Amino acid sequence: MTLTKTLQLFILSNLWLLSACTTSLVKLKPNCSEINWFERGRQDGMQGQPSNNWMMKSEECELMTKDEIQNFMDGWNHGLAMYCTQEHGFASAKAGQPYRKTCPEKYEEDFLTGYQEGLNVFMIEKETSILISKIASEEQKLKKATRNSNEYSDIQKNLDSLNEKKQANLKTLEKYNHPIAR
Repeated sequence: MTLTKTLQLFILSNLWLLSACTTSLVKLKPNCSEINWFERGRQDGMQGQPSNNWMMKSEECELMTKDEIQNFMDGWNHGLAMYCTQEHGFASAKAGQPYRKTCPEKYEEDFLTGYQEGLNVFMIEKETSILISKIASEEQKLKKATRNSNEYSDIQKNLDSLNEKKQANLKTLEKYNHPIAR
C-alpha cells in the first residue's frame, strides 16, 4: 500500500468516526402528538403560570397543531381553577411567590383574600426573623457592656423593645396557626 493510499484511508476513517460521533449528539425533537398537552397545561395552571406558556413548551417539539394548543389551554384552565383558591393564594404569598395576575375575575377575589393573609404572614415572619437576629446581636453587646453604665441601660431598653415586638409578632402568627420556630 502506498503512502498516499494509507493517508487517504486514515483520513476517510477519521471522517467516518467524526460523523458517527456528531450524529449521536444531535437530538431529534419529539412529535408534539406524543405529548399529553392537557396534562402539561393542567400542571402549568396549577402553578399559576401564564397561559402563553404553551409557546415555550411547543419549542420542545417539531410542530404543534391547533388541537394540541386547545388541549393545553383546556388543561391550563382546569389547573387554574384549582390554583385560584383562597388556600393557594395564602400558600403562594406565605412562600414569597409573586402573584402573576393569572386568575380569572370569577376566582380572583378568593385568591387575593388568601394571598393578602399569606402576605401578612410572610412579612411578619420576615420581620420576626430580623428581630431574632437583632436580639442576638444586642444580647452580645449587653454581655460586653458594664452593668451599671448608660450604655448597658440603653442596650437593655432596646433589647426589651425588640423582645416585645417579637412576642407581638409571634402572637399574631399564632392566629394564623403558622408560628415560626422560636
